[in-house]
Amino acid sequence: MKKLICIFIFLCLTAFDINAAELKIVAEDYPPFEYKEDGQVRGFTVEIIQILLSKTGHQGKFHILSWARAEKTALEEENVLIHTLTRSEKRENQYKWVGPLAPRELYFFKLREREDIQINVLEDAKKYTAGTVTGQSATGNLIAKGFAEGKHIFSVPRDLQNVRKLYLGRIDLICMIEPVFYSRIKNLDLERGKVEKAFLIDGSREYFMAFSKQTSDKIVHQFREALDIIKQDGTFQKIKAKYF
Repeated sequence: MKKLICIFIFLCLTAFDINAAELKIVAEDYPPFEYKEDGQVRGFTVEIIQILLSKTGHQGKFHILSWARAEKTALEEENVLIHTLTRSEKRENQYKWVGPLAPRELYFFKLREREDIQINVLEDAKKYTAGTVTGQSATGNLIAKGFAEGKHIFSVPRDLQNVRKLYLGRIDLICMIEPVFYSRIKNLDLERGKVEKAFLIDGSREYFMAFSKQTSDKIVHQFREALDIIKQDGTFQKIKAKYF
């Protein structure tokens, strides 16, 4: 019955929408959620969004940008869908949220050979240098907890730079989500056995997609209803199993 009600509401929201929106869909290169391969944008969240576009009748063009630029676009323009991002207190009123999509477990990673690096509580990590990404929620969270830019953390536009720096020994730690970190290692053809988790920073949040505040509530509701439907019919879980 619940499934039938969701479908009915969804049809009501879309049946009379003859003016489908043209959406700008922005994200950073963040495998396995979103990435470019052979000139095409692919990934878990990308496949989910493609299905939601089909179900809602809207059009969309995917753009892979630096995270700072993607977020700036979503904050300033209408009809922008940004993915995959952490839902946080700071961002709560900046967007119109659709999700959740996946759990978010944020770790510090280190080289396995660095036995001198010991982190029992977050404060211990301030004794080392950590690579972060400009504008990411994780970076802001660390700064809020007293990590100083240029002293404890060093931010770059893209996390690939940090992965290389970690393997070269130019930073002690890297702050990343587990599936993203291991995807980076695989894509760079680096040895996974050389690294290990050093500390779980946060496992309490989830990943969402979100619309810019200027986007019509009707579009947002259509996407929410469509996402609920593909979660109930098993489509969402099948796509997730391909990537995780």
